Amino acid sequence: MDLGFPLGIRLTHAFNLVFLTLLIRSGIEILGGHPMLYFNDHCRPGSEWIRFTSKRMFRNLRWTAEDEKEPYTPWLALPGRDNLGLGRFWHFVSVVGWLMTGLVYLLVLFTSEQWHRLVPTSAAVFHEAGQAAVAYLRLDVPPPGNPYNALQQLTYFVLVFVLAPLQINTGLAMSPALAGRFQWFPRLFGGRQGARSLHFVGLIVFVAFTVHHVALVIAHGLVDGLAAIVLGEQTATAGERAVAVAIALTFVTALVALHVWATRRSLVQPRAVQVALQRIVDPLQARLLQPLTSRQSYRPEDITQDPRPNGRPPRNQAYVDLAERSFAGWTFEVGGLVARPLSLTLDELRRLQSEHQITQHKCIQGWSYTAA
Repeated sequence: MDLGFPLGIRLTHAFNLVFLTLLIRSGIEILGGHPMLYFNDHCRPGSEWIRFTSKRMFRNLRWTAEDEKEPYTPWLALPGRDNLGLGRFWHFVSVVGWLMTGLVYLLVLFTSEQWHRLVPTSAAVFHEAGQAAVAYLRLDVPPPGNPYNALQQLTYFVLVFVLAPLQINTGLAMSPALAGRFQWFPRLFGGRQGARSLHFVGLIVFVAFTVHHVALVIAHGLVDGLAAIVLGEQTATAGERAVAVAIALTFVTALVALHVWATRRSLVQPRAVQVALQRIVDPLQARLLQPLTSRQSYRPEDITQDPRPNGRPPRNQAYVDLAERSFAGWTFEVGGLVARPLSLTLDELRRLQSEHQITQHKCIQGWSYTAA
């Protein structure tokens, strides 16, 4: 059985690295919008299990959630400098690319003998994996399997068939549209914030795997490993090894250039980048999420006590003038994609029949609470 790397496996590995690095950097930008993680949907200050900021806003009585943001450096986040909206668009577009890459990978995997690389076919794999783990702990290189040793095979199996689906589902559980329609779904992960925390943990596992994977490739022979994954050659000649190294260096250079371009373009021309990314994201959201009708149902005891404050009054002269005259002459405009545009004064709004409901507020920054 020849288990060399076919072209489909090699290409999907390359694209996986491209989209995974974009996902990580844009994910860091999103985390900067609210750099705290919880296992409760109330997100009360002080109830987080981990934080990535030294700010303690609740010690100051005059603060809002906007003050909790962390403008991470563009060296780390995409695009950085408190551009949460663009970070989300980059994340969503990268998700699309990563999912398409994954589907192609699975297609190649199960229409060839490549599935033997990942899927164990005997319970003996667990005993053999333990032996391989002991060898690595001794800083030895265990003998190769067919084609991986048992520990590598189990690790790759968990990554592809457990961790990747977990990341997909925890990401979906954070979608307000999907959670509003299928309220039970986020509860599978402990609620929206539980899903957010597990999504972050999954990111850390992916990064740890990548570092460990590279370390193993180096331990087993870096140049031979590059020849196998770049050219598909298990036993490469000296010339083929040189070609493989050159292609790998060119790919890494192009990947770095892509990130530099994406970052600079997003910071210099944010609106143009947003419009370009929206052309990919908006049609998908319109077809997959917007048709979902919300069926939220919360109980009075679900209401968050002392919810996180958010937003301040506008800081412009027009608002100051309206406030000084008790908003006399102010109108509420209802327009856009509506059947009947409206313009209502404050008195007309007060005369409208009121309705009462309990709903969960999900801020774009990442925090949430339930209110009446």
